[in-house]
Amino acid sequence: MREVDVAQRDRTPDLLDAPALASASARLVLDPGGGVRLDDGSGDIAAHAGRILLAVHDAQLTGAWQRMKLCRNPECEVAFWDSSRNTSGVWHDVRTCGNVANLRKSRARRAARAAE
Repeated sequence: MREVDVAQRDRTPDLLDAPALASASARLVLDPGGGVRLDDGSGDIAAHAGRILLAVHDAQLTGAWQRMKLCRNPECEVAFWDSSRNTSGVWHDVRTCGNVANLRKSRARRAARAAE
């Protein structure tokens, strides 16, 4: 999931650079009730990657994908669900990663004013 989300944020040039995703596959079957479902028969990496890509596709169709984000802290990069009203969340936890980043920015501004 991390590879998919990182590619979404344009940190890698191509989503298909991830070998498991490049060979991803999923098999859909028609169940007796007429519904379509994923075939659970294969447990290899490509099949699991295919399931992940289908979940990403579904999230894109419903608009939920834009709420899946990575923490902006480069040392963290935890995938999280942005539950803010306007999808503006950038930290997985503002008290940890956000606080550290905001404190660094504040100190840099203060140092810049003192240097003037």
